[in-house]
Amino acid sequence: MIEDRIPLFIRDCNPYETIDPTDRRWVDLDKNGVRGDISSTDELLAKVLEADKAGENASILFSGFSGGGKSTILRQVRNRLIEEKFDVLLIDSEDFFSLDMPVETYEVLLTIAGALDERIEWPDKEKQGWWSRWANFLTSNVVVANVKFNVPLVGEFQGEIKKNPEWREALQEMIERQQKQRPIVELCRGFISEAIAAWRDQHRGRRGLAIIFDSLEKLRGSEASKIRKSIVNVFHRFGPDLNLPCHTIYSIPPWLRFTKTWNTINGRFSAFVQLSMIMVSKKEQNREALEKGMGRIRALIETRVPIRDIWGDMAHRHLDDLAATCGGYPRDALLLIRNVLSDWRSVIYPDLAPEPRLARIFDRAFAQLCEQYDTSLWKPDGEMLSAIEDSFDVPLGDEPGVTGESEDSLDDRRIARLAELFDNHFVICYRNGGGSWCDVHPILRKRSDRYQRIKAELRARHGG
Repeated sequence: MIEDRIPLFIRDCNPYETIDPTDRRWVDLDKNGVRGDISSTDELLAKVLEADKAGENASILFSGFSGGGKSTILRQVRNRLIEEKFDVLLIDSEDFFSLDMPVETYEVLLTIAGALDERIEWPDKEKQGWWSRWANFLTSNVVVANVKFNVPLVGEFQGEIKKNPEWREALQEMIERQQKQRPIVELCRGFISEAIAAWRDQHRGRRGLAIIFDSLEKLRGSEASKIRKSIVNVFHRFGPDLNLPCHTIYSIPPWLRFTKTWNTINGRFSAFVQLSMIMVSKKEQNREALEKGMGRIRALIETRVPIRDIWGDMAHRHLDDLAATCGGYPRDALLLIRNVLSDWRSVIYPDLAPEPRLARIFDRAFAQLCEQYDTSLWKPDGEMLSAIEDSFDVPLGDEPGVTGESEDSLDDRRIARLAELFDNHFVICYRNGGGSWCDVHPILRKRSDRYQRIKAELRARHGG
């Protein structure tokens, strides 16, 4: 019976799973231009090929929401580049260091150096390999009191960074105190250049090398302010050091392009590509439904769940409500249908007939998601969210200052507010022929009583 297979469908709707483009569940979410006139995959590929044709190295920043399909797109780009005779090194930073504490530029470069080292056949690995050089540098250049380096230096260093945050923090503090960031960055860059030259000698039949560095946009934790500053620092202060003698793509958080440093950051890389969410409504005050975008969300779900086999025709209206409510955000779409399936299989609302029961279960899923968003919604967010809802844009430079507050402090507070709005997905970005634009997540606009109360208080305060 189809009901017996529902646990399999629930598993297939895991909203936190990154799938490969070869997976049977993969859906072209860019079809019909619902995420922009050109797909992010095609745009990223074109940027690399254009630079390569000109004899240059592409250095691309790729912005996308966690759960929006970014990692799947980067795997698509990897596969397409391999078809174009490139070698591709895809690095998921989540595999190499913990994402709940600040990141240093040398950690990004250390990770790249270590990953490259695994690809190179050195004549004398012990002398030429990366980890031996790194061990020699630390023991001769950095005073490492109270930190044991003898075990993890060779082969286990990255594992120690990942699993032991106290050890990593101690190392960061010592390097900072002894002002060794720049020498370490230069050491990494020197090795990376040497490794890429060795790779070219060993792979003369290949067209080139591309390095894709994923998941930096997932950085967040209890020290949110320090983490955000570290991201800005990596791409602003050390941006030129991330330009390597090969093609590179770095993922970045969406809020970074709304900071004061963005023009400088953007100018230090050859291109910027934004992954937008699926447009399920038009850029109009009435937010009229956009059928081609709604269809992509339905396809996302129907490749995983045989909707008609389970519910017949009675689910069609609810599926449209789901597509509109998720705001074109794939993770929320999968989370919603997963909860619906789980409740349908349970004994919830047993006295209702199938159709009203299904309606009640969908409403329950929407309420649960709304509660999840409301938990992180604070009154100070209301003013900026309301402005975004009215203008489809992020208001820049409108953060009120405090008497005696420095410009840096004001900017820090502004970045903090923006980052919280984007990281919590209160604000979603879209893109079409008229450029990129933003909107408040429909779960807040259409279903959150808390958000409506905050807006009402704002109108009363401003006499509106």
